[in-house]
Amino acid sequence: MSLQFGDLGQRCEWSDACVSATNRELPEKEWEPTHQTTTLKTFIDLVGDPTTCGNWLDGKNLSPSPPPWVAPLLHCTNAWNQTMHVTLKEGAKGQKSKKPQDPVALQGAPTAIRSATWTSLGWRLVTHPGAVTFAHHDCCGMATYVVGNAGCKIWAVMRPKRELCKDDMKEAFECAIDMSKDGRYSQADVTTVCLEDGDIMFQPPGILHTVYTPVPAIFSGGYFYNYNTMHLTRQVLLMAYLDEEGTHTNDHRPGFFRTLCRMVIAL
Repeated sequence: MSLQFGDLGQRCEWSDACVSATNRELPEKEWEPTHQTTTLKTFIDLVGDPTTCGNWLDGKNLSPSPPPWVAPLLHCTNAWNQTMHVTLKEGAKGQKSKKPQDPVALQGAPTAIRSATWTSLGWRLVTHPGAVTFAHHDCCGMATYVVGNAGCKIWAVMRPKRELCKDDMKEAFECAIDMSKDGRYSQADVTTVCLEDGDIMFQPPGILHTVYTPVPAIFSGGYFYNYNTMHLTRQVLLMAYLDEEGTHTNDHRPGFFRTLCRMVIAL
């Protein structure tokens, strides 16, 4: 564990599924906080506690370089590398550079790179047995890769029923992730795959999914953009724009738009 995450005394913020389950039986004003902040060692020691069901998302990855087999797909990372030599400057709309070495005019050029831009490219998940991540799609129209390091996860991929997809995709997604009274996703077609130690899975942008972890598990993975899936990314970003409450997705990465800009420049 320490080889993968470093100092076991580091602080980590994790969600407790047991508290979430209790909250659903109570009026909203009586809800308890579902997130806790403890040391990593405390989180690991709670793995055998039947009253706790924790899920630590976005754990620090001390080996942030992507595996060699995924690197050709990470067009977002390649774009950043290819454009690092480009000097960005504030410029008027429509201004063009006359020489290759001239600075590129870009409105609102950043002076720093958000850490989330890099951490989203590589993360680890540490999960207690019994944890469930409810239906969502991954943030900012990114594709996902995930690798099993220890334990297993039951990954359920969901598609809204075909009759829901005729008009409004946002409405179709809302129906698909809405559980029936008997705890079923009755408005979605669902298929499951069991991911174990050494298994690798790629997931395109905008795929609704829910994950169950039956045993203690450590998984690694990351988010990425690929030019070949931009049509899916565009649709997800449109839905995110319409979904003001953010009920469909798991997170938001404030620096994602700059990565898309770099990908355009790299073209």
